[in-house]
Amino acid sequence: MEVVLPTARRRPSRGEAEGGSYVGCTGARRLAALVCSLQILLLAPIVNLLRTFSAEADERTVGSSLPVRGAKRVLLVIDQARVEASLLSAYVGLLATLAQSCHGRLVILLTGSPGRHGLSVRAQLGSFPPEGVDLSTVRWRVLPVTRHVYDSSEAAALSFRTYEWLADQQLGYDIIAFHSSGGAAYYPLLGRGQGLGLQSSRIVLLMPQALREAWLQGRSAGASMDELEQDHMQRSAAFMADVVVTSSSTYRFIHEDGWKLASQILIFDDLQLDEQQLPLAGAGGSLPFDVSAAFSMWSASQLPLHQLSSASPPPPRRPHGARTYARPASARGDSGSGDASEGDAAVMVTVCVVHHERGALLLQALESVRRQTLPPEEIQVIVVDDGSTSAQALATLSHVAAWPEFVSGKWQLLLRPARYLGASRNEAARHAQGEFLFFLDDDNCLKPHALETLLHAAHASGAQILTSPNEKWPSAEPPPLSHKSTERWLPLGAAAAVGVFKNCFGDANALVRRNAFITLRGFTEDPNVGHEDWELWARAVLQGYTLQVIPLPIYWYRLGQGGMLSQSLGATQIAQVQLHANHARNIRPYLQRLAGWPEAQDLLRLAQGMYYKK
Repeated sequence: MEVVLPTARRRPSRGEAEGGSYVGCTGARRLAALVCSLQILLLAPIVNLLRTFSAEADERTVGSSLPVRGAKRVLLVIDQARVEASLLSAYVGLLATLAQSCHGRLVILLTGSPGRHGLSVRAQLGSFPPEGVDLSTVRWRVLPVTRHVYDSSEAAALSFRTYEWLADQQLGYDIIAFHSSGGAAYYPLLGRGQGLGLQSSRIVLLMPQALREAWLQGRSAGASMDELEQDHMQRSAAFMADVVVTSSSTYRFIHEDGWKLASQILIFDDLQLDEQQLPLAGAGGSLPFDVSAAFSMWSASQLPLHQLSSASPPPPRRPHGARTYARPASARGDSGSGDASEGDAAVMVTVCVVHHERGALLLQALESVRRQTLPPEEIQVIVVDDGSTSAQALATLSHVAAWPEFVSGKWQLLLRPARYLGASRNEAARHAQGEFLFFLDDDNCLKPHALETLLHAAHASGAQILTSPNEKWPSAEPPPLSHKSTERWLPLGAAAAVGVFKNCFGDANALVRRNAFITLRGFTEDPNVGHEDWELWARAVLQGYTLQVIPLPIYWYRLGQGGMLSQSLGATQIAQVQLHANHARNIRPYLQRLAGWPEAQDLLRLAQGMYYKK
């Protein structure tokens, strides 16, 4: 990790800044002069970042193989709902710097709605246009309204939708700059690290403050669930980004807090305002941003820019794995799939399916495996029947046993007494031959690209566990390849603190390296209790295994068809009896981590109980 610090230099006085342009101005004109004086100072490192990457960028192609020579494509992503008023002037400076460097080839993507102050970023730029910049050359984009419903926090949904928008673009971007509040860069960075797009983009995180500073430094009474989620997204983005631009005080905080950080950190000093700089708004007026926060960025111009110009680009990402995609859209369910690279080694995945009394749905699940874009020779299926006794289920099992895949022995059907999900999934894993395991519920269906995408992402990222969003399907009929309006469940990933209260990790329909599954000793085998997947993924995260979410919904999650819990106990009993048993199961890894500290264990139980009884 390279940390670039500012050189010692005196801050300009009021009269010296912009040749004394503050003198004799009205409040509004003084504000405009201030913005103009800051426009180059605020984020000058971005200019040098472009220079650093220019040699490499001139030799590569972007998107549809259009050459990038001279003009650079730059995207600035601004979440209007979460942008602090104090940062609006910073975006003016960023706009001027980037526009000058990329010869007008700048796109600004606005997500969310204007915040509580009602200050539109575009309106702010129009009120105080940067000197020497023609705003008419800027291309404005607004994140399209989605027809999907997301079962997630608003911040997570916006980040996911931003990734989808980026993946749909025909042309790529050399530089993508994200305002970090809310963690907007989180899913795009996950996708890039998994080889699912944005490989040609350098991603910059603008992080003037860490979200967790407030509550860890005693300025806030605890944290909300949304804040915990956004904190995880911000910390993860700071690790995955190529460059983080932050203040020296925030850098000290995140360093002491133990963050893993990007390969390049650009630091600007925190400075205090003097009395001459306070009355810029005029008598009785107020600025549309926090002046002290704006001036804390003053010394960005003092960075040793020659160090950036000569710095090596961040190390290359891990090469992709067995198979690739021509472009991310193919991985999102559009027609076509990527070609396999010559010489790639075959990777076998074992699909583990537990069945109980749902023969018709089992047929759909197995047919979805048959339709995978991954070559059939790379797929093994183990079906474990968990004590089905109905004539319909037994007839279905006899039917599939005659399929060529089962007759050949490549796929296996195991008839076992009812022991419930954890035990039956472990039984399937014991017969697996693949390097990877994928657990598929008997009532769900894979999209055709699912296994190929997961294996590609596993090799590109090195993750030991990959979960994914799903799209919910309320019918017993086979789901379509895609649907323009669905409800999507969007897991967050390895946010251990959030995982105490809700399953942020992902469900059992996930890919896991077989050696990791064996080391973790698989699922626990409690009968008639759910949340075995939540418990396993929590245990894996707490033990340091890498769990990631791929930002693509790769399977259909069936609703309303009666899972094992509803068949064995009844829906009313689940709500009244099983709820506490389920949640007692999923916090066991946390209680085990706190072994020997009973007071902390009781506090954890109290926090969980208060959350569910609120």
